[in-house]
Amino acid sequence: MARILPGYDRLEDDARRRNVAARKPGLGARLKDWLRKRSSKSPPPAKGPIPQVAPVATPTQTTKPSAEQRRHPLDLGCTLADFRRIRLIGSGSFGKVYLARHRATYTFVALKEIEAVPGRLNRLRRMVLQEATLMEDVSHPFIVELRYVFSGPRSMFLGMEYVPGQDLWTLMYERGRAPMPEQDAVFYIGQLVLALDYLHTKKSIIYRDIKSENIVLDAKGYIRLVDFGCATRLAPGALCAMKCGTMQCLAPEALCDEIQEEFGGGYGYPSEYWSLGVLLYEMLVGRAPFVFDAKTESAEDFAKRMADPRTQVDIPITVSSTAASLLRGLLQKSPKKRFGADDIRRHRMFSQMDWGALAAKRLPAPWVPASSSPQP
Repeated sequence: MARILPGYDRLEDDARRRNVAARKPGLGARLKDWLRKRSSKSPPPAKGPIPQVAPVATPTQTTKPSAEQRRHPLDLGCTLADFRRIRLIGSGSFGKVYLARHRATYTFVALKEIEAVPGRLNRLRRMVLQEATLMEDVSHPFIVELRYVFSGPRSMFLGMEYVPGQDLWTLMYERGRAPMPEQDAVFYIGQLVLALDYLHTKKSIIYRDIKSENIVLDAKGYIRLVDFGCATRLAPGALCAMKCGTMQCLAPEALCDEIQEEFGGGYGYPSEYWSLGVLLYEMLVGRAPFVFDAKTESAEDFAKRMADPRTQVDIPITVSSTAASLLRGLLQKSPKKRFGADDIRRHRMFSQMDWGALAAKRLPAPWVPASSSPQP
């Protein structure tokens, strides 16, 4: 069992789940007031198991929404009774995600249920309100859209647009962990660069949990960044102090207090590009550059190992010199020397990238999800 570091809230044995959770999330005043008013009106929990229905892979709507309809206003006036849960599509330390259908509009959503630890429902509400407040403020083609948020007696619910494809983790690891062609990696990393640059420069949001499990592919094979449970907003010039994310994906300055002190007492946007470098390495090599196994190594020991200047990324000779150059720039231990969005755009690995066509989703995707199951 992994031990708990000072400043960390929770560690878990599964190295690929989020295993560092920050304390003291912020609040969204409007959502907070709404939930306070709704808390005494929540319906009783449903009895019995969820009805089982035939699995579906890619449900579709009968009509394609117009450009004006694609951005839905956040609905705060719904309850669990407004949805029919169809099947479980994901689970983790946060709770469960169901494919569900909104009864009134007949649209499909990914319904995320987060159950509270007994006696800690108020704390869960604060955490979910942090996530919902940030997601409500975001509108980007490569970031999932939040449509509903509501509470139950023992749970909180987030209703997000349903993205029919699998996540990148499944695409990379359940297919034999074979290295991904570099042109495919460029396609996915390019979209993440656009999404992160938007969050940082337009919304002052630091995401803090970049990993393949949080990247889902849509029906066209383009990405959607999901799960804002670790995200927070940074004031101009401010840095994060609390730790949040997945151990083996975190930048050294996000793991180690000693390194934080060296670079201003915290960590900021450059830490995101370290995580992006970890993801790119996984794509090109088929494994993580730095492995954390809570069964054999304590969290403190991993943090010390990452802080050690002798710990450097080992890039196999199978990776091209161009890709290796980008990896070294992203996995640079000093956040002041690490590559950012502009450096990536200028790098020769992206010399053939049409950024406008990528943002408009006009480039062919290397993999497109199959859709053969009937609509439920």
